[in-house]
Amino acid sequence: MTTAPPVPTETFTVRLRTGITASVNLDGAGPDLLMLGGPHSAELMRGFIGPRFTAAGFRLITVEYRGIPPSTVPPGDYTVSQLTADLIALIEQCELAPLRVYGYSLGANVTLELLAERPDLVERAVLGGTRTTHPFASAEMHDEFLARVAGGETDPPPLTEMLLRARLMFGPRRLASDAFTGAIRQVLELPPTEGHNVPGLTAASRRHEPSPERIAAIRTPCRVIGFEHDVLTPATGAREIARLLDAEYREIGNCGHGAFIEQPRELTRLVTEFLGA
Repeated sequence: MTTAPPVPTETFTVRLRTGITASVNLDGAGPDLLMLGGPHSAELMRGFIGPRFTAAGFRLITVEYRGIPPSTVPPGDYTVSQLTADLIALIEQCELAPLRVYGYSLGANVTLELLAERPDLVERAVLGGTRTTHPFASAEMHDEFLARVAGGETDPPPLTEMLLRARLMFGPRRLASDAFTGAIRQVLELPPTEGHNVPGLTAASRRHEPSPERIAAIRTPCRVIGFEHDVLTPATGAREIARLLDAEYREIGNCGHGAFIEQPRELTRLVTEFLGA
């Protein structure tokens, strides 16, 4: 019996011309695929679905946004424009262009800005968990969190509240499974990276609402993926993004916003099918 060879991995930091130092991971070998996630550590998505992308023949690139150690953590709120400028600097300084991108949640917002500002840096892109304007549930949750922080609260919400918030992240079929609910609890109870500026990144997501005209001007080939039971970025919003981009649209059933946890096989299939290794 033979064992699979280890996936080559490299971790390094880059001092960017935007003034921050970015922490970068490279996994695997093949065409470059940049994966951009939500306002959490890139290690979360890298752990759940990274091996699927390297097995598909990509070199997976993940980067910690400003605000997430060991990248620089400036104080205060951030903007999607700042995150995009950091990313452009990283791609150019490390000579990674042109590459393929999968952007999810906040990462989808950053990807849209990247495609609008510097389409020459990206060959093709997939957007997941995306939207134009914030739906009510997402807006209320973000605003409440930012108000708590402004009021001096730093403790995480109690378990009951975290599990209620899980209803915004996951589909009903998975929530009905005791085994999966245990996994949800583990994820929700993960402590943030020490020094992680969660409010700063949450503010970037909350305040970003790209205009339909800006989206429609993008010409890079794209696929948009919606999630059937997504409350934070409903599938209706994902379909609207696809329409504006004149992009392919696919939808994953039986999952909420956390599709990379609920439906990792189908998600990575749809991403790799379009991006091609």
